Amino acid sequence: MRPVGAFLFGMMADRFGRRPTLMIDIIAYSVFELASAFAPSLKFFLIMRALFGIAMGGEWGVGAALAFETLPAEGRGFFSGLLQEGYVVGYLFAALVYGTLFPFIGWRGMFVIGALPAFLVIYIRTKVEESPAWLQGRVSRQAETHLAKDIVAHLGSFLFLVVLMSEICPTRIRGRAMSIATVCLWCGTLIVTLTFLSLVRVLTAPGAFLLYALICVAAVVFVWRGVPETKGRSLEDIESWWRIKTG
Repeated sequence: MRPVGAFLFGMMADRFGRRPTLMIDIIAYSVFELASAFAPSLKFFLIMRALFGIAMGGEWGVGAALAFETLPAEGRGFFSGLLQEGYVVGYLFAALVYGTLFPFIGWRGMFVIGALPAFLVIYIRTKVEESPAWLQGRVSRQAETHLAKDIVAHLGSFLFLVVLMSEICPTRIRGRAMSIATVCLWCGTLIVTLTFLSLVRVLTAPGAFLLYALICVAAVVFVWRGVPETKGRSLEDIESWWRIKTG
């Protein structure tokens, strides 16, 4: 369900702004997480988890767009790595909380703890400003009706999207572009998961990992030859470069 949420909240972020969309998203997945804790039946529990997946799917793309559009150009590389490390740190904290508290509060209590990120909305509401890039280039109705044309015109940008994420797409479609990149990441992970054992049976384990290594080499060559350097460049400068590049 996460791809559904990624597209839905990506569209909302482009139309209504990154900040309010992120707040709505955090509240949504916190509510569904809390509702899971009080599920009276398995059916209700599964419905809440599906809705949670939709809400959770929008968080990464919208949050990343807001962060990268706000950060100075010289700090985006470092903070992109820091943002990605959030997954690892989150898994670590989840494991620590489970090992420490689960014997005392059970699975329902764990879902209650999972709803605590709702309090982040207070911080975002009072301390986080809207993306200056979004405020400067709001999506007009005309641009909104020509989304498909924009995607085709920036097809090269979308090919590089998974690598450079938020730096390479126009502001007016960056929310949806980030969502597409997130969906591509999850789909790639799913493909590897579903095909790995089959590859091992056909190619043996060394052969499977050699295939992955060759794909990585191809990616390095692709990035080396086709991806422009974005270090120290503003988002507006990069967008202008792509506009000239794509004609």
